[in-house]
Amino acid sequence: MFSVRNVMAPVDFSEASIRALAYGVEIARRFDASLCVAHIIPVSIPAFYAYPVPSPEWQTSHTIAAENRIRSLVTQEDRDRLRCTFVARCGHIDEELIEIINEASIDFVVMGSHGRRAFQKWFLGSVTLNMLRKVPVPILTVTHSHRPAVLPFKGILAATDLSAAASHGLQIAASLARAFDSRLTVVNVLTDEPEKASAIAEVIPSKIDGVTVHKQLLAGTPHEAIVQYAEGNEFDLIVLTLQGKGFVSRALLGSTAERVVASTVLPVLSVPYFGGSPEGQPNPPSGSAD
Repeated sequence: MFSVRNVMAPVDFSEASIRALAYGVEIARRFDASLCVAHIIPVSIPAFYAYPVPSPEWQTSHTIAAENRIRSLVTQEDRDRLRCTFVARCGHIDEELIEIINEASIDFVVMGSHGRRAFQKWFLGSVTLNMLRKVPVPILTVTHSHRPAVLPFKGILAATDLSAAASHGLQIAASLARAFDSRLTVVNVLTDEPEKASAIAEVIPSKIDGVTVHKQLLAGTPHEAIVQYAEGNEFDLIVLTLQGKGFVSRALLGSTAERVVASTVLPVLSVPYFGGSPEGQPNPPSGSAD
């Protein structure tokens, strides 16, 4: 059974990251997990051009101000209930976030992206892409969208290619469906041999860890079919699996998962897989793979 113990929500004070924090709070509530809210002051800001090595006083004053600001984003009730910690640092954003993940034993990340077709303008530049490539834990990406946030999730759509990796993602989707009392639909996109549709439907389980599965077979280009079906049928979350091949670099670029994340207005949970069961997933060093 998949469980969440420590959630991290990086915040850059954009609308997407504030929206993502709301999801992080709700997920921490549902799993009785702790919540870490983080803000990284990037080294590329103008102050660092004028002062390439900022003084300790500069760093201290700016990190204290940032920590106070992120603290104000969480109610006192949730700070106490979720055992919240607030971390503000100066540095390279993705490197610092990965360090926090390792230090705090984070097992679930919720972060903002800047929405449909803004592929090169994700959360503080390319940070979301780097995190998807490197982080060994599930990452929920949330856009700033005209579409209202739906919490708790009412409908969860999980995609499968019938591989062992996808089965791992389905188990996590089922755990979320149970925690949020959500409808779970599993889709497979038929790209060839449509005559095998009946056989494929038989392979998709009818229940996962006791959660009823609604099955749907789609046709077309995988990322387009998944996004169109999810956005057109009142789903609130898409779950995809990133299959690991090693801990050096995740070959995510151009994959179905990345294209779904880049093109949908819905939250997307990207689940890395390195072999084993959800509760037995290894905790590899940063720089994991697909």
